[in-house]
Amino acid sequence: MRYLVTGASSGIGLAVARMLLERGAHVVGLSRTAGPAVDHRGYCHVAVDLADLKAVRTVSRELSRQEPWAGAVFNAGAGRFGGLESSKAMRSEARSTARDV
Repeated sequence: MRYLVTGASSGIGLAVARMLLERGAHVVGLSRTAGPAVDHRGYCHVAVDLADLKAVRTVSRELSRQEPWAGAVFNAGAGRFGGLESSKAMRSEARSTARDV
């Protein structure tokens, strides 16, 4: 059985990848970091930024040529750095609220 785990370099994704490996599965772990997070013969690490659609398409084409998937864990996170007040939507809301007061 082969599983895909995104966000496999740390945290929940890494824990899930290790759990699947312990149960005899093969795991393809995706993350932005360049190195493998797991040293196991059933583990293959692919460094890819899931925010880069072109890179995702390339990786997807390559992985689809291999054996079928038994499952996938979509654990990768994406975020915006900075405080909430720094986002355009929050600044707009703050201006609107200030005018209403």
